[in-house]
Amino acid sequence: MLVASLGLTLISGISGWMQITVRFFGVAWVQVLHTWSSYALLALAAVHVLGVAMVSIMQRQNLVVAMFTGKKKRRSLGRAYGPDKVLHSSKDA
Repeated sequence: MLVASLGLTLISGISGWMQITVRFFGVAWVQVLHTWSSYALLALAAVHVLGVAMVSIMQRQNLVVAMFTGKKKRRSLGRAYGPDKVLHSSKDA
């Protein structure tokens, strides 16, 4: 997704610059390329935001704060995996 968004940003930027040059001003394929690459970039951004929201809900953590601070809460293993809850094989019993 990173490569796709960087590529679309590059394509959108270059085609936008081409639209203001004398040689490519008003050329239809440049305008279409710029329009579709910009829409695709917006769609990728929307997918990214939805993905962050979904994973944040699934993990029950605020990932947006973690993106800014670089720190994420540690997940505890909980009671099911404590030393008194160790599962033994049938050979040990």
